[in-house]
Amino acid sequence: MAWLRVGDTLASDPRVLVLHDPKNPHIAPACVGFLTLLGTLSTQNGTDYVIHPGFLHLAGGAAAPDLLKRCIRAGLITFLGGTGMKRRWKLIDDAPELIHIRLKDEIAWEKQQKSDTQKKDHLVPVLLRDGDACRWCGIPVQPMDTRSSRGRTIDHLRPGLAARGPHDLVVACRGCNSTRGADRERTKDDETPDAFAARWAPQLRPVPDRLLFVRTDVNLIEGAGHTIPAGSTIVDRAYPARDTPGTTTQTPGPDATHHATQARVAAPGRNTTSTDQHPAPAGVAATDAASTTPARPGSQPGAAHPAADQHPATPAGVAATADSTTAPECTPHPAPAGVAHASESRTNHSTTDRSRAGGPGRVGAGSGREGSPTPRSSPGIPPDPPPPPASTTPPRRTRRGKRRPRSA
Repeated sequence: MAWLRVGDTLASDPRVLVLHDPKNPHIAPACVGFLTLLGTLSTQNGTDYVIHPGFLHLAGGAAAPDLLKRCIRAGLITFLGGTGMKRRWKLIDDAPELIHIRLKDEIAWEKQQKSDTQKKDHLVPVLLRDGDACRWCGIPVQPMDTRSSRGRTIDHLRPGLAARGPHDLVVACRGCNSTRGADRERTKDDETPDAFAARWAPQLRPVPDRLLFVRTDVNLIEGAGHTIPAGSTIVDRAYPARDTPGTTTQTPGPDATHHATQARVAAPGRNTTSTDQHPAPAGVAATDAASTTPARPGSQPGAAHPAADQHPATPAGVAATADSTTAPECTPHPAPAGVAHASESRTNHSTTDRSRAGGPGRVGAGSGREGSPTPRSSPGIPPDPPPPPASTTPPRRTRRGKRRPRSA
């Protein structure tokens, strides 16, 4: 696909700044637009930065001669020669930070690549020979993956030239293919495609003894009338979609085979019988590891639990005695006048009875005062929110049409 790229430093480039004329402040933007339009016309017609006389008329109209002189004086356009309608100019082509056009050869090579890699007469024999493993690094590759570096591509051993057959193509991951492409871009002016292929030939891995195929390519090969070689490994994906603890991951080897490894491994000396144990805080006696009595939710292991209506006799942070098996006795505090005793509150009240709410926004919770009832709600069940206050007066409309409650 042909395209033109204009750099973001075009406006501040010294070659563009010299176009500014104090007597004519609009001439510099006009020259920049003239240059950009000439670039689009060259891209559209595939002239590789070369400008024809017709392009000048389309881009600048009657002002084209003046704009052309200013751009030549600034070094943005060069006159190649010729007379009359055979005159030719060329846009600046050694400054990709200003303007960059894809060359005609690049576009033709891109089309040739798609033709070679999508032709089943080439693709199917290459897959039957190499499988779904990169011939440069050996890792398994994923078909139809167009984003990651492990996506499957078909690499030309002689980049820049059309494939003469399957022997000019190999299976490669996108990472290795990109590395070779960048190397070819640096050396294309000094090295022929055959010399480039000879230089990379020692790094090409031999065909693996045991082939690996992804299910997608198996369907493609069988749909073309071929069979998978005997002894091949067929998988749904070349690599796990997501590596998470506790799942089985597959690590590719040099021969492009998979070896299953367990992601989660028990640490040496670690007790794996219980997965919900936490170390006891400093100053609190730890519980016996062999005890099977479930701990009370929200309590520390090994700490003595006081009665429901009593304050604990042992302060927090002090270890309980080793021979103590029951909670120490406590004398309940007398309830203030007008407040029911805790024992009286043990009537048939549900956990969501709002008549016993101790405070706003809390249901069934104590108020924190001495003698107030303790929470009776079940652990793990959030209390119901308090109901909104009922309005005794109907709302009235405001100027904007919204209703607001009348003041009592």
